[in-house]
Amino acid sequence: MTKNFKMIKFLLFIIIFLPACVSNTNEFPDKDAQIWTGKISGMATGDMTMKSWEINNSTGEHKVRSKISLDITQTSDGHTGTVQGTLTGSIKNGKFKGKFMGHAMVVQGDSHVSGSFIGNFSEKNGSGSWSLSADRNIVKYTGQWTLKKQ
Repeated sequence: MTKNFKMIKFLLFIIIFLPACVSNTNEFPDKDAQIWTGKISGMATGDMTMKSWEINNSTGEHKVRSKISLDITQTSDGHTGTVQGTLTGSIKNGKFKGKFMGHAMVVQGDSHVSGSFIGNFSEKNGSGSWSLSADRNIVKYTGQWTLKKQ
C-alpha cells in the first residue's frame, strides 16, 4: 500500500511540475538574438524592446520571430502598464509585415491583445506603424514605432 501511495505521489509530482519546467525552456537561445530598442507613439506612447531571431532565410525573404515588450506611459484613454507578446513575420526587400499576439497588463485590468506591425528595416534601424486591439475592448489602438539595433 505504501509503495502505491509513493508511486502516486511521484506521478503527481511529474504531472504537475514537468510542464512548468518545459514551458520555461527558451525556444531560441539568447546568444542568437538581436536586440532592438525604440519608441512607440500615436494612441499609446512608450518604450519598445524587441528580442528577435531569424527563423528562415529563403529567396530573399527573412522569416523572423520576436519577443516584444512595450512599457506604456499613456494611451489616448489614460491607460498605463505593459504589453508583452510574440511578433512573427517576414522581411523582404527591407519591408516588414508581422502579426502580434500577447497580453496587456494595465492599471484598469489585464487582457489578451493582438494586432500587426508593418514597416521597413535596414541593418541598424526600423520604423513603421502598429495596430493593437484588446479582446474585451472594441477600441483599436494605432500608431508608429521606431527601433535601433543594439
